[in-house]
Amino acid sequence: DYSQSPVCRRCGSIVAPIATPSSLSDPRARRVHCRVCERDDTIDTVAIPFVFRYLAAELMAMNIGVRLQVES
Repeated sequence: DYSQSPVCRRCGSIVAPIATPSSLSDPRARRVHCRVCERDDTIDTVAIPFVFRYLAAELMAMNIGVRLQVES
């Protein structure tokens, strides 16, 4: 199973991008930005296997950095 996941092109992180509400009038409108880079123009959405995303989260919990090189 593949899932669509946001990835930051600048830092390569798949766990740093986070979606936040972009306006108070429409709470469903979301803005995705990277918590590490503090930018929203470097986010791409890619299809990655769910198990890889889980593995990356587990490795990062053990303080092992996982970075992806994403080309647009």
